[in-house]
Amino acid sequence: MAVDTSEQLIKYPNALGDCFSLAREKIGRRDAERLLGHVFGTSTTQLYSSPKMHVTHDEAQVFFDLVERRRHGEPIEYMTQKCYFWTQKLRVSPAALIPRPETEVLVEAALQLLRDGNRVLDLGTGTGAIALALRSELELQVVASDISVEALELCAENANQLNLAVETLRSDWYSAVGGSFDVIISNPPYVANDDPVLTQSSLRYEPLKALASEKNGLGALETVILGSKPYLVDGGWLLVEHGYNQREEVLGLFNEAGFRNIDCRSDYNDNPRVIFGEKSE
Repeated sequence: MAVDTSEQLIKYPNALGDCFSLAREKIGRRDAERLLGHVFGTSTTQLYSSPKMHVTHDEAQVFFDLVERRRHGEPIEYMTQKCYFWTQKLRVSPAALIPRPETEVLVEAALQLLRDGNRVLDLGTGTGAIALALRSELELQVVASDISVEALELCAENANQLNLAVETLRSDWYSAVGGSFDVIISNPPYVANDDPVLTQSSLRYEPLKALASEKNGLGALETVILGSKPYLVDGGWLLVEHGYNQREEVLGLFNEAGFRNIDCRSDYNDNPRVIFGEKSE
């Protein structure tokens, strides 16, 4: 009788160290370590101290399926469903943008302006990374808004996991916002809609609405900046993240909106990244 070979088992390594060595050739050491820890529950120390640890065929298959997905560009954060931002571990999913290290500059700038008891509005919160980072440092009243129900659910899950109180609000920018705030903070979409990076990099796995905007990437920034003053107390602050090449345009929007004490910050790669200003009385 002929043997059906269509479902023959692929031969995988059966030792932890061998799985790591093969994966490292495909996706690099750091990503291989992260996926190994995710699938097998091993620390980096265990990996190097117990390379002969036995792994089952099923475990190896799960691991190498993830390796192939990573090799084709899928963000490792979506595969492991977690990332680290500020001092916190957050759950992530394709419903929201993966928090970037450069956004921590936005948090640092805000913390220099905030005091316990202040009201904060985080526009376009996504995973809640910014809102939760601020709330972890100070006793704030934080409203985290987003148009995406799935993103708000993710934010609420992260808040619950971290035991941090934030209010979630479904809103298309300011459309459902009420009251006034001491600080409004936002990392809005700022990539141009026709930028090839959206289809030629790992960004193609992330939600387009959280990445791209009209008017050459300035549309959402314009909405956030020009619409902010009715929602700020006198002397309140607006802070936004922007693209590395948008500094002059965003400064122009702050000036058009009548802000004072406008300042800029660069990210850890020395790229212009954050602009903030104070509402005049």
